[in-house]
Amino acid sequence: MNLVKQEEIEKFLPEAREIMDKIDPKDSIFISCALAHNAGIWSEDNDFLMQNKVKTITQKEIIDFILDNSKKD
Repeated sequence: MNLVKQEEIEKFLPEAREIMDKIDPKDSIFISCALAHNAGIWSEDNDFLMQNKVKTITQKEIIDFILDNSKKD
């Protein structure tokens, strides 16, 4: 786990708020962090799946990926 400094994500908050305003404004901080670090979000929260700016991956998708790749070995 890495801690993210507030200064790193503040400049992305306006964009994140615009993305999440009508979905769940409380999740804007997570979108902002993902934008700041060009990262995705691992979550079961369907609110993240309702936006298309940040890649969101679910637990099932991770398990399926691991299982599919383990078959290739």
